[in-house]
Amino acid sequence: MDHFPIFLDLRERPCLVVGGGRVAARKARRLQQAGARVHLLTPHLTPSLAEAVAQGLFEHQSGRFHPGALEGMTLVIAATDDETVNRAVYEAARQRGILVNVADRPALCSFIMPAVVDRSPLIVAIGTGGAAPVLARALRARLEVLLPRNLGNLAQLAGTWRDRVAQALPEPGQRRRFWEALLEGLWQPGMNRQPRHEDFSRVLDTWGTGSGAEGEVAFMPCPRDEPEHLTIQALRLLQQADVILHDPDTPGPVMDYARREAELIPAGHCNDLNGTPHSPTLPIMMRHVRDGARVVRIGRTDPRDPFASERATLGQLGIRAFPVPGVSGPVGSITQAMAS
Repeated sequence: MDHFPIFLDLRERPCLVVGGGRVAARKARRLQQAGARVHLLTPHLTPSLAEAVAQGLFEHQSGRFHPGALEGMTLVIAATDDETVNRAVYEAARQRGILVNVADRPALCSFIMPAVVDRSPLIVAIGTGGAAPVLARALRARLEVLLPRNLGNLAQLAGTWRDRVAQALPEPGQRRRFWEALLEGLWQPGMNRQPRHEDFSRVLDTWGTGSGAEGEVAFMPCPRDEPEHLTIQALRLLQQADVILHDPDTPGPVMDYARREAELIPAGHCNDLNGTPHSPTLPIMMRHVRDGARVVRIGRTDPRDPFASERATLGQLGIRAFPVPGVSGPVGSITQAMAS
């Protein structure tokens, strides 16, 4: 990871844009949309920028760049067609410890401006470290189609419920699973129904009865090569799992999709436990499931009937255990979903 992804609070913060052309106008508007106080430093303005200055959206200082213009600025963007000016902005900002971005010059940037999908307060940012901005924009176009407009309303409504949910469900794991269950029910790609307070209340009341706290085990085959061959369902379960039992040779890129807080247990390390003859991992699954955990068992297995004997044993014990198509067939992979 060449750049650390971070969201900056620029509300009422002074930011400088050096330049007055179309690129500078685009950068200035993005800063203004984030609530920044935008200062323009340039001898000339485009008509649209001049109108924005007249409307009070930006402050304008006519003239060429000088290091003193950086005084008090939170960040600076250089967007001129003069390489000497751009490099001077970069050097002066770096010397003063000010974040700097030079348009279309990754080597002269301490931060990169990503492609953005705006569903405020939900923001999705896509970056390629400046290597392939066209690719980032293409991916943004795909996500614009996939992510419905009402996601911002859903995020805003969820924020109003955070305190109530925290009081009703004091255990962090309970809260996480509540939110996952809620969002899975309220939002699916292509759905445009507006979320309501009643939806939150209904799920929270159900969760308070304990019906949502039962553990389960999902069994899935592991793709032998690329993680993009994982199905969307398999990806979702990996990102929701509390515990993941995996073959030691499970490819690292596949495990990268796991939820960061999940407990990862290599199945080959379970042989010293007193397990059943056909699976030393069963006691581990049972222990975690009885604690209410969601377990994923992933590894080399028959993709048509993954871990059949383990599923049968857990089923006889009354534990919910189900197969998941971990590897995509004709349709259903992550890559295919994005390309469709």
